[in-house]
Amino acid sequence: MIKADHKNWAHIIFKIYIDRILKKSFSHFFIVNQVPVLPADKAVLISPNHISWWDGFFIDYLNRNFFKRNAFVMMLEEQLKKNLILNKIGAYSIDPGNIKDIKESLSYTKDLLLNRRNLVVFYPEGILRPFDINPAQLKNGLLKIVKDQHSSFAVLPVAFKISFYNERLPEIYAYFGPVTDSAGLKNNYDDYKGMFIDNIKSVHNASLKRSYIKDLFK
Repeated sequence: MIKADHKNWAHIIFKIYIDRILKKSFSHFFIVNQVPVLPADKAVLISPNHISWWDGFFIDYLNRNFFKRNAFVMMLEEQLKKNLILNKIGAYSIDPGNIKDIKESLSYTKDLLLNRRNLVVFYPEGILRPFDINPAQLKNGLLKIVKDQHSSFAVLPVAFKISFYNERLPEIYAYFGPVTDSAGLKNNYDDYKGMFIDNIKSVHNASLKRSYIKDLFK
C-alpha cells in the first residue's frame, strides 16, 4: 500500500488550487445543518457517501473551514498511483483485489485513529456511485475497524449532493449526521447504517427545498 506523506509545501499549493477550482466549478457550497463540535480528545473518522471525483476536495474544504485537523483519505491504489502527489496532502491507498493489502490498509487506518489530531475519511460504501437516496449495501470495512480498535474514536457521517438549480454552475449541499463514539457502533452497526441513509435523504430533501443555514462561498 501507499502511505500518506504530508508535506507543508503541497498543502500550500493545493489550498490555492482547491479553493480556485471549487469556486470556479460550483456556484454555492451550502451547509444544511449545524456543524458538529468534535471531541478534542479523540480522532475522528468521517464517513461520507461517495458520489463524485470531488468528494475528497469537499472534505478538505470543510476541514480547513471548521475542524482544522490532520486529514487522511483512503483511496483506490490504482487511482492514487495516477495522482501520486495526493499522498503529500494525506491520501493513502487500498487495493480491494489484494487481501494482504486490504489488511495492511485497515491496520494503517486504525493506527491513524490513535492520534487525536487526526481526521480520517473512509467511504463505507466502498465504491464511487451516483447519488441515490437508497444507497448500495454498505461494506463491512468500518465495522471491522470499529471492532478491532481498542481505543475509541468519533464517527461523523456526512452526506453530499451536487444539484443544479437556476444557475449555470451546480450547487454543493452538505449535511452532517450526529457524532457517534466508535464503541457504540460495535453492537449497533445497523443503527449506523440507518443514520447513513437518513443523512442522504436529509441532504436530498434540503436540496429540493434549497434549505441551508450557511453558504461557504459567501
